[in-house]
Amino acid sequence: YTILREIARGAAGVVYEALHRELGRKVALKVLRTGLDTDEVTRERFRREAQALAQVHHDHIVQIYEFGELEDRPFYAMSLVEGPTLADLVKREERPDPREVCEGLADVANALHTLHEAGMIHRDVKPSNIMIDLKTGRYMLADFGLARTAMSATVTRTGDALGTPLYMGPEQMLGNRDAIEARTDVYGFGATLYQMLTGKPPFKTDNLHALMRMVLSERPESARAANPELPEGCSRIAMKCLEKEARDRYDTAGELEQDLRAFADGRRVAGKPLSRWQRNLRLVRSHPVYATAAAVILGLAVWLAVRVPPAYMSVQPKLEARVRFTGSDAELLTPVQRHELPGAGHYEVTVIPLDERYKPQQANFTAVGGEHIPVALGPFEPKDPTRFDASLDGVV
Repeated sequence: YTILREIARGAAGVVYEALHRELGRKVALKVLRTGLDTDEVTRERFRREAQALAQVHHDHIVQIYEFGELEDRPFYAMSLVEGPTLADLVKREERPDPREVCEGLADVANALHTLHEAGMIHRDVKPSNIMIDLKTGRYMLADFGLARTAMSATVTRTGDALGTPLYMGPEQMLGNRDAIEARTDVYGFGATLYQMLTGKPPFKTDNLHALMRMVLSERPESARAANPELPEGCSRIAMKCLEKEARDRYDTAGELEQDLRAFADGRRVAGKPLSRWQRNLRLVRSHPVYATAAAVILGLAVWLAVRVPPAYMSVQPKLEARVRFTGSDAELLTPVQRHELPGAGHYEVTVIPLDERYKPQQANFTAVGGEHIPVALGPFEPKDPTRFDASLDGVV
């Protein structure tokens, strides 16, 4: 091979554009970086990447031509894809057309499904690992450096969180090797789709620990909320991929592909993320403490409905009141909790409930000019105590 130019440089390898002198064919030549060629784990992962590429033949997966070693440095030659990555497109200010994105990524989902059917997990699906071939317009899945097969699973130690954190699901973030499966790639795919649609990843922070907390416990802003111009269908696809529990994502990349093509064709999207009710129900079922608390709250609500007189309940929501300050022209309508007084001096506060069945209340205080005074009064006493069993508690 004759090296023509450097294309990319990663943590483990360098990719060159090269020419096979005898065949006259341009290829992408990936070589293990100097200094890493003596690390057996890194060499094995590099070899495994070449094996993964060799085992799967798909129009949207880069094809491998040859694997070898030169002066004890591993290398392999693969098809040369001339074009930008999705990471390059994300950097542009103008967002790409959602239907075109979903149409192109549907082919990548199909490639992932083929990969999964062959017993392999990519584990590093992200914008920089998906290229667009300028000659054919195809979206191409690349970089299988972290791909895992059943035969090579022992190379990764338990607790190794391999991948790119911004695109890793909870199970991958925790380094739970046994929990990593096809739907782990679905999460990475969803994070990639989300960024293509909104211009930003689902979670963004420079702190790795903060990112881990977000991925494990927080729900990302919906894609449509992040980009209000998005159609609902593509937002639903992205958010379903990003569910915390793998069982709540698309079961297969094939199902994901079907929804992407449905959206691109203007048809109804089948999948949808969990509703708030479903999330709460799942939380209650998985945490007995929450279930007990919910039962207690429900029982208390029923008890109050039986014990509290209807007349009292009917006025309970009416906590509105006017707050008047002597020495000031201000008259506040709750919910207003703080009022800036015009100057120092003695003030009298009169709280007049809008519900005329309750008595006004007064309070006196001396204030320093410009400070904010919290006004807290209650309970409100009914004018006719015989009509109510209790006073209306409230804070104004």
